[in-house]
Amino acid sequence: MAPLHYRGVRIRLTRALVEERLAVWRNWAAEETRRFEQLYGAAYRERVLQWFARVKLRRGGSRLPESIDPHPARDMSRRMKVAYAFATDMAATFKLNTMILPQFEQSIHGARVVGMMCFDDNLYALRAGDPFGDRLSKVAKAQNILLRPCDQCAIGRGLGEGEFHQCGTGEVRPKGMIEGAQVGCFPRLYAALRRADGVQIITL
Repeated sequence: MAPLHYRGVRIRLTRALVEERLAVWRNWAAEETRRFEQLYGAAYRERVLQWFARVKLRRGGSRLPESIDPHPARDMSRRMKVAYAFATDMAATFKLNTMILPQFEQSIHGARVVGMMCFDDNLYALRAGDPFGDRLSKVAKAQNILLRPCDQCAIGRGLGEGEFHQCGTGEVRPKGMIEGAQVGCFPRLYAALRRADGVQIITL
């Protein structure tokens, strides 16, 4: 079989290598397979399996199937743009802290996140001194992610300075929250997101 090139690395794509990769990635009990799917997702693992299966069936001098980027989530130019609204119970403590945040830190999340808005008790994940909150603050600063805690929710939990009648005006200020958190309501969220075209808002 022809050599496989990836970013200057030359790998001889032999039938033995193809069969070995197929055997590993088809075996969910294998630690390597579970790690691969955790990093890149089940859909991408299936694409890779299909690609290697086509390589195995290749005959004669026919060209290799179209190559697959081993790190698809790292190509910023092709990512969809999303904004998250954490609105349900434990959305921040579970989905954000244990799933999305680690993916941010490994640059494998798969979407370009332009903003996040937190409601109700999900604001507690943005308290200053919270280990997850501090990590999120660093990621948000590095990746230019808007952090928008609900102003009314912040006042009600002692995390905002202002009065309830000021909610939505931009006059409420964060209190005891991580660096980068800008309390506000829908008008200010939409105004900020207007600068990014084609954003999908996902509620969790």
